Amino acid sequence: MSIVDAGGSPKSLSHAPVGRSIANIQPMLPHIKKLNTSDHEAVIRFLTRVQLDHARAVLSEHKAMRIGTDSVTEWVVEADGEWVAYFQAAEHGPAVFDVEIVVVAGREGLIPDAVHEVCAELGGSIQIWAWTAELMLALEQAGAEVERVLLEMKVPLPLAEIVPVPEGFALREFRVSEHSEDLRTLLNRAFAGHREAGGKTREDLARRFELPWFSEEDVLAAWSGRRLAGVCWTKHPRPDVGEIYIIGVDPDFTGSGLGRALVAAGLRHQYDRYQVTSGSLWTEEDNARAVGMYRSMGFTIAFENYAYGIPTARSSSGSRRRSTG
Repeated sequence: MSIVDAGGSPKSLSHAPVGRSIANIQPMLPHIKKLNTSDHEAVIRFLTRVQLDHARAVLSEHKAMRIGTDSVTEWVVEADGEWVAYFQAAEHGPAVFDVEIVVVAGREGLIPDAVHEVCAELGGSIQIWAWTAELMLALEQAGAEVERVLLEMKVPLPLAEIVPVPEGFALREFRVSEHSEDLRTLLNRAFAGHREAGGKTREDLARRFELPWFSEEDVLAAWSGRRLAGVCWTKHPRPDVGEIYIIGVDPDFTGSGLGRALVAAGLRHQYDRYQVTSGSLWTEEDNARAVGMYRSMGFTIAFENYAYGIPTARSSSGSRRRSTG
């Protein structure tokens, strides 16, 4: 397999048979092509086509927002004149990369070689996300091991439990024009050091406020006096589902019971406003405290997304095995 730059020139060719010229064999070989911003529409068309084979979005919303921007590096794997896989890499710190792969069903056999070539170009600490069994197997064949697991948890609505807001806090309205900086400060404190959720800039929030589903009414803000103490940012992604998009509590108020109250309030808001029949949220599997709280409120695991580390570029964190049952 070869890596080709955006102009179409091969950078390397690792599997050229002896006695045949590169000029003769290159069109027959799968190769990786780096994309540029002008390829944005082609990427959207490819992802839309692949998504038809799945019951869910192939990219999360914030990763889809990065397509064709300078914040990511993108490649496609081409075989038989067609795109068969898409790679997106985002840098979360010096030489720390998050990689997403979308592959056409049945072409996962091309992924191990492609992974090694992309990782060799990136270097550093790399995590690659996968949620289909076929892509997981391909990553394991490339020598990758599970390092993180994200859980989507769901609960039937309405909740049977009524959770009052703890004394000392009050739920009041959120207004972008007045409170966006309070929100940014809160999120960066609540998710300090988090690979995806932390380090929010004003531009990051502004892009989210412009999303078509965003409504100020769906952001529940808990105040301690004039200080924003916690937030439950909800969204209505599908007619029957209300999602807790972000739940965050300032570290100074950890253990106060505010987080549980905000979760309950957010779900009640979604039920009352949109008449949804289930609520959902995402959390890290190893966040035992959060997972335990959600389970106690009736949430169960509906979906798992695995982050794999590549041995040649793995950080010092320990690896794990994915669940097989």
